Amino acid sequence: MLKENSSMKLKYPFIVLEGTDGSGKSTIADWIANYYGYKKHKSIGGAFSEVKSNFDIDKVSIQERFSFLCGEAINNSSIAKKELQLGSNIIFDRYYYSTLVYCESLEKGITQEFDFLFDKLVQPDLVIFISTDFENMFERITKRGQLTLIEKRYSDKDNFNTLKLNYRKYLPSNFIEVDNNGRIDETIEAIKKILGKKQ
Repeated sequence: MLKENSSMKLKYPFIVLEGTDGSGKSTIADWIANYYGYKKHKSIGGAFSEVKSNFDIDKVSIQERFSFLCGEAINNSSIAKKELQLGSNIIFDRYYYSTLVYCESLEKGITQEFDFLFDKLVQPDLVIFISTDFENMFERITKRGQLTLIEKRYSDKDNFNTLKLNYRKYLPSNFIEVDNNGRIDETIEAIKKILGKKQ
Protein backbone atom coordinates (compact mmCIF):
# COMPACT_ATOMS: atom_id res chain seq x y z
CA MET A 1 0.00 0.00 0.00
CA LEU A 2 1.13 3.55 -0.65
CA LYS A 3 1.77 5.65 2.40
CA GLU A 4 -0.29 8.75 3.05
CA ASN A 5 1.38 11.90 1.69
CA SER A 6 3.41 9.73 -0.70
CA SER A 7 4.80 11.65 -3.67
CA MET A 8 4.67 8.48 -5.76
CA LYS A 9 2.07 8.91 -8.48
CA LEU A 10 0.29 6.23 -10.45
CA LYS A 11 -0.73 6.55 -14.09
CA TYR A 12 -4.14 7.87 -13.03
CA PRO A 13 -3.90 9.64 -9.62
CA PHE A 14 -7.67 10.20 -9.43
CA ILE A 15 -9.98 7.41 -10.60
CA VAL A 16 -13.76 7.26 -10.40
CA LEU A 17 -15.78 4.05 -10.74
CA GLU A 18 -19.34 4.48 -11.95
CA GLY A 19 -22.17 2.08 -12.62
CA THR A 20 -25.71 1.18 -11.71
CA ASP A 21 -26.61 -0.34 -8.37
CA GLY A 22 -25.66 -4.01 -8.57
CA SER A 23 -23.02 -3.50 -11.26
CA GLY A 24 -20.23 -4.73 -8.98
CA LYS A 25 -18.36 -1.42 -8.88
CA SER A 26 -17.89 -1.44 -5.08
CA THR A 27 -16.20 -4.85 -5.21
CA ILE A 28 -13.97 -3.69 -8.04
CA ALA A 29 -13.18 -0.36 -6.33
CA ASP A 30 -12.06 -2.31 -3.25
CA TRP A 31 -9.84 -4.52 -5.39
CA ILE A 32 -8.23 -1.56 -7.21
CA ALA A 33 -7.64 0.26 -3.91
CA ASN A 34 -5.98 -2.78 -2.34
CA TYR A 35 -3.99 -3.92 -5.37
CA TYR A 36 -2.68 -0.57 -6.59
CA GLY A 37 -2.60 1.31 -3.29
CA TYR A 38 -5.33 3.89 -3.83
CA LYS A 39 -7.16 5.58 -0.98
CA LYS A 40 -10.84 4.72 -1.45
CA HIS A 41 -13.78 7.03 -0.85
CA LYS A 42 -17.40 5.95 -1.18
CA SER A 43 -20.35 8.07 -2.21
CA ILE A 44 -22.55 8.65 -0.28
CA GLY A 45 -20.17 8.81 2.68
CA GLY A 46 -19.45 10.58 5.93
CA ALA A 47 -22.18 12.71 7.47
CA PHE A 48 -24.18 12.49 4.24
CA SER A 49 -24.60 8.72 4.69
CA GLU A 50 -26.16 9.35 8.10
CA VAL A 51 -29.07 11.31 6.60
CA LYS A 52 -29.33 9.61 3.19
CA SER A 53 -32.33 7.49 4.21
CA ASN A 54 -34.34 10.69 4.81
CA PHE A 55 -34.06 11.47 1.09
CA ASP A 56 -34.90 7.96 -0.11
CA ILE A 57 -38.62 8.09 0.57
CA ASP A 58 -41.64 8.78 -1.64
CA LYS A 59 -42.60 12.07 -0.01
CA VAL A 60 -39.24 13.66 -0.85
CA SER A 61 -39.34 15.40 -4.24
CA ILE A 62 -36.71 14.88 -6.90
CA GLN A 63 -35.71 18.56 -6.43
CA GLU A 64 -35.04 17.95 -2.73
CA ARG A 65 -33.11 14.77 -3.47
CA PHE A 66 -31.08 16.56 -6.15
CA SER A 67 -30.23 19.41 -3.75
CA PHE A 68 -28.98 16.91 -1.17
CA LEU A 69 -26.84 15.15 -3.79
CA CYS A 70 -25.39 18.46 -5.03
CA GLY A 71 -24.17 19.15 -1.50
CA GLU A 72 -22.63 15.71 -1.38
CA ALA A 73 -20.94 16.27 -4.76
CA ILE A 74 -19.34 19.50 -3.52
CA ASN A 75 -18.13 17.71 -0.40
CA ASN A 76 -16.62 14.88 -2.47
CA SER A 77 -14.84 17.37 -4.71
CA SER A 78 -13.36 19.04 -1.62
CA ILE A 79 -12.15 15.65 -0.35
CA ALA A 80 -10.58 14.86 -3.74
CA LYS A 81 -8.81 18.24 -3.88
CA LYS A 82 -7.31 17.82 -0.40
CA GLU A 83 -6.17 14.26 -1.05
CA LEU A 84 -4.53 15.17 -4.35
CA GLN A 85 -2.76 18.12 -2.73
CA LEU A 86 -1.36 15.68 -0.16
CA GLY A 87 0.00 13.56 -2.99
CA SER A 88 -2.46 10.71 -2.44
CA ASN A 89 -3.73 8.45 -5.22
CA ILE A 90 -7.50 8.23 -4.78
CA ILE A 91 -10.40 6.21 -6.11
CA PHE A 92 -14.06 7.12 -5.66
CA ASP A 93 -16.83 4.54 -5.65
CA ARG A 94 -19.15 6.91 -7.54
CA TYR A 95 -18.77 10.63 -7.96
CA TYR A 96 -21.11 13.37 -9.22
CA TYR A 97 -21.84 11.57 -12.50
CA SER A 98 -24.29 9.25 -10.76
CA THR A 99 -26.12 12.31 -9.44
CA LEU A 100 -26.54 13.55 -13.01
CA VAL A 101 -27.51 10.14 -14.36
CA TYR A 102 -30.00 9.10 -11.70
CA CYS A 103 -31.66 12.51 -11.37
CA GLU A 104 -31.97 12.96 -15.14
CA SER A 105 -33.45 9.47 -15.34
CA LEU A 106 -36.05 10.46 -12.75
CA GLU A 107 -36.84 13.88 -14.24
CA LYS A 108 -35.32 14.93 -17.55
CA GLY A 109 -33.74 18.38 -17.52
CA ILE A 110 -33.54 18.81 -13.75
CA THR A 111 -29.74 19.09 -13.67
CA GLN A 112 -29.23 21.33 -16.70
CA GLU A 113 -29.16 24.66 -14.84
CA PHE A 114 -26.41 23.31 -12.59
CA ASP A 115 -23.77 22.70 -15.27
CA PHE A 116 -21.81 25.63 -13.83
CA LEU A 117 -21.55 23.79 -10.50
CA PHE A 118 -20.41 20.43 -11.84
CA ASP A 119 -17.87 22.09 -14.15
CA LYS A 120 -16.16 23.63 -11.10
CA LEU A 121 -15.69 20.31 -9.30
CA VAL A 122 -12.35 18.46 -9.34
CA GLN A 123 -12.32 16.26 -12.44
CA PRO A 124 -10.91 12.69 -12.38
CA ASP A 125 -8.06 11.48 -14.55
CA LEU A 126 -10.06 8.38 -15.50
CA VAL A 127 -13.64 7.18 -15.16
CA ILE A 128 -14.31 3.45 -15.36
CA PHE A 129 -17.92 2.56 -16.11
CA ILE A 130 -18.70 -0.91 -14.78
CA SER A 131 -21.43 -2.28 -17.02
CA THR A 132 -23.74 -5.20 -16.37
CA ASP A 133 -26.99 -6.47 -17.85
CA PHE A 134 -30.39 -6.30 -16.21
CA GLU A 135 -30.50 -9.93 -15.08
CA ASN A 136 -27.15 -9.78 -13.27
CA MET A 137 -28.00 -6.43 -11.71
CA PHE A 138 -31.35 -7.70 -10.42
CA GLU A 139 -29.83 -10.87 -8.97
CA ARG A 140 -27.15 -8.89 -7.12
CA ILE A 141 -29.43 -6.25 -5.58
CA THR A 142 -32.06 -8.79 -4.47
CA LYS A 143 -29.37 -10.78 -2.63
CA ARG A 144 -28.74 -7.71 -0.47
CA GLY A 145 -32.21 -7.88 1.07
CA GLN A 146 -34.84 -5.14 1.10
CA LEU A 147 -34.57 -2.83 -1.90
CA THR A 148 -34.27 0.93 -1.58
CA LEU A 149 -36.77 3.20 -3.32
CA ILE A 150 -34.33 3.84 -6.17
CA GLU A 151 -33.47 0.14 -6.52
CA LYS A 152 -37.18 -0.69 -6.79
CA ARG A 153 -37.61 1.83 -9.59
CA TYR A 154 -34.72 0.42 -11.59
CA SER A 155 -35.82 -3.17 -11.06
CA ASP A 156 -37.91 -2.46 -14.16
CA LYS A 157 -35.96 -3.41 -17.29
CA ASP A 158 -37.00 -0.35 -19.34
CA ASN A 159 -36.04 2.03 -16.52
CA PHE A 160 -32.73 0.20 -16.08
CA ASN A 161 -31.94 0.51 -19.80
CA THR A 162 -32.70 4.26 -19.66
CA LEU A 163 -30.28 4.52 -16.75
CA LYS A 164 -27.48 2.80 -18.70
CA LEU A 165 -28.08 5.06 -21.71
CA ASN A 166 -27.82 8.11 -19.47
CA TYR A 167 -24.53 6.88 -18.03
CA ARG A 168 -23.08 6.77 -21.51
CA LYS A 169 -24.52 10.24 -22.18
CA TYR A 170 -23.33 12.02 -19.03
CA LEU A 171 -19.96 10.38 -18.39
CA PRO A 172 -16.95 12.44 -19.56
CA SER A 173 -14.95 11.68 -22.69
CA ASN A 174 -12.21 9.96 -20.65
CA PHE A 175 -14.46 7.11 -19.51
CA ILE A 176 -13.74 3.48 -20.31
CA GLU A 177 -16.49 0.85 -20.15
CA VAL A 178 -15.70 -2.50 -18.57
CA ASP A 179 -18.13 -5.40 -18.85
CA ASN A 180 -18.82 -7.16 -15.54
CA ASN A 181 -21.25 -9.83 -16.67
CA GLY A 182 -18.76 -12.68 -16.51
CA ARG A 183 -16.36 -13.93 -13.86
CA ILE A 184 -14.77 -11.39 -11.54
CA ASP A 185 -11.27 -12.55 -12.51
CA GLU A 186 -12.05 -11.65 -16.14
CA THR A 187 -13.12 -8.18 -15.05
CA ILE A 188 -9.96 -7.79 -12.98
CA GLU A 189 -7.80 -8.72 -15.97
CA ALA A 190 -9.57 -6.06 -18.03
CA ILE A 191 -8.88 -3.50 -15.27
CA LYS A 192 -5.19 -4.48 -15.19
CA LYS A 193 -4.92 -3.82 -18.91
CA ILE A 194 -6.29 -0.32 -18.36
CA LEU A 195 -4.29 0.62 -15.28
CA GLY A 196 -1.07 -1.15 -16.19
CA LYS A 197 1.36 -3.12 -14.09
CA LYS A 198 1.41 -2.81 -10.32
CA GLN A 199 4.27 -0.56 -9.24
